[in-house]
Amino acid sequence: MQVISLETARRGRALVVVAGVDREQTEAESERWRRRGAVVMRARDAGGCLRMATSVGPDLIVLDRRLRGRLVRLLRAHPVSARARIDWLPEADTGAEPRAA
Repeated sequence: MQVISLETARRGRALVVVAGVDREQTEAESERWRRRGAVVMRARDAGGCLRMATSVGPDLIVLDRRLRGRLVRLLRAHPVSARARIDWLPEADTGAEPRAA
């Protein structure tokens, strides 16, 4: 799904901020959005995500579920990042094998 907004129309490409604790997962999600034609910026923590998103006004912010709560409220409260859609990284694979009951 392509993210479309007024800003995207002006820039020509969607701008996505991906913030996650797990580096591999964040890189994989970033690459997925790049293949879709988006410009992607990555953040490693809530502070970095907040600084990026409030500076550049992304179309989409993809967050690790471990970063939710206060960060989402701050992103929604800031006029530059408030218009961005917020989505979530897929649940991280714990590596545990499912067991039969």
